[in-house]
Amino acid sequence: MERGLHFVRKWIEGEVQYNDGQFAEVQTNGIHGIETNLLLETLQIHREDTDDTESEFKHRFPVGTCLDILTTTEIFAQPTDRCSTEEQDQGSASAHQCCLNKPVIVRKFAIPTSLWLLHRSA
Repeated sequence: MERGLHFVRKWIEGEVQYNDGQFAEVQTNGIHGIETNLLLETLQIHREDTDDTESEFKHRFPVGTCLDILTTTEIFAQPTDRCSTEEQDQGSASAHQCCLNKPVIVRKFAIPTSLWLLHRSA
């Protein structure tokens, strides 16, 4: 991995499992490659990150709603203990080499892009 920032984007699906009007929990699963049908993680969507009132938030993300979600993960090579900040700032070859050993996830964004209601037969 080259030193610097890298972005990994992937599509996943999720189903709203809980919504109390303040936050909703979404169980996600993979839809591509080796993650197909694999349960991934539980995401939380917080009402405070929207302009919704409590009732609008419950209406927008009712339990049982399925979501298409685009995740974006930012990854960069974190310096190991052997690397000094000064070496990194100067961009020396040795600093560059030791920094390649420890990739770290910086931030992961999950953005619901569409939703639909599950139709279940009784």
